[in-house]
Amino acid sequence: MARRRSAAEHLPVEAGVGDAQCLPFPDRSFDAVLSTYGAMFARDAGATARELVRVCRPGGRIALANWSPGGVIEVFAVLHRRRPGSPDLTRSVAAGGTAGKVCALFPAARVDAAARHFDLRCTSCRAWSETFLRSFGPAAPDPADTSGTATVLRAGLLRAFGNHTSPDGPGVRIRHAYLEAVITPLP
Repeated sequence: MARRRSAAEHLPVEAGVGDAQCLPFPDRSFDAVLSTYGAMFARDAGATARELVRVCRPGGRIALANWSPGGVIEVFAVLHRRRPGSPDLTRSVAAGGTAGKVCALFPAARVDAAARHFDLRCTSCRAWSETFLRSFGPAAPDPADTSGTATVLRAGLLRAFGNHTSPDGPGVRIRHAYLEAVITPLP
């Protein structure tokens, strides 16, 4: 998606894939290090924070958008409860969803953090739940499952999204709360 978007906007952006806990870049490679709802999923938040700092040049910035506790991230708890063996993503997500936790992850940095939200508009919670199930890999139900788990999973997601929904014309608005954090590593 990033490659297509940067090409469409005629921006000189290189996109890469790597393990957030062991980034495939030399020290001090970037002026800006960004993660939008990505690095927060790493198993070891401390190792991830150290890697983000390691690849950031002196005077550079690290910008994070992380889901906030008490918000729509409850969908991850639904996934964990309904999918035996799936990772409990609520713990890793919650590790960076508050200003205090981000400050703890980046003790040698200035952290400017603000609570934010965006509203996702769609035809219904049911429609968004189905889109989520199709688009978010760990959420996809096993088509061979005949135990009824998929039905229970759908009902749980519908409730979780419904907890953050308001009417919006002919559709609904689902509020997604997140923390915006701009981190400036200290020299």
